[in-house]
Amino acid sequence: MMANDLKATWKISLISVFAALMLSVVLLAFIRTCGSCIVIIVIFLYLLALVGLGFGCLVVSNDGIEGFEEYSEYTNPEMLKAAAYCCWILAGFSLIALCCSIKKIRIAAAVIRSAAEFTRQQCKVILVPLLMFLAIVLLLLYSLLFLFFGSSLRSTFSAVVK
Repeated sequence: MMANDLKATWKISLISVFAALMLSVVLLAFIRTCGSCIVIIVIFLYLLALVGLGFGCLVVSNDGIEGFEEYSEYTNPEMLKAAAYCCWILAGFSLIALCCSIKKIRIAAAVIRSAAEFTRQQCKVILVPLLMFLAIVLLLLYSLLFLFFGSSLRSTFSAVVK
């Protein structure tokens, strides 16, 4: 049964491995060129999501959700307002923590860029996961063949002994 699955999906699996390899090279180039921008964008999106979630909770607590009036008995406007205030307070604390650790964030972005540059210079590092995958597949095939031949030898040996 497993052999039939492998026969049906070997092309897709092979394409997926090479697509993942190519995407990792593109991601490394992207990180090397604008690693700091990625960090800033992620932090900005986090803060924006907290503020937006708080605003959404406040609007729903005041107006409700249009088209979902039958669920209004399950929502508590006071709890939604409290959730909005909690989101805003969390965003404020996050902004304060961000301001306090801006130097550490710059160092982390520099480490990410240097790791991407190292990986670009040492392309062999990218091939290690691929080689490990191939080694695991070969080990799996070896064990399946051993089990197959072992089971056939056992039945042959038991027929000879009897």
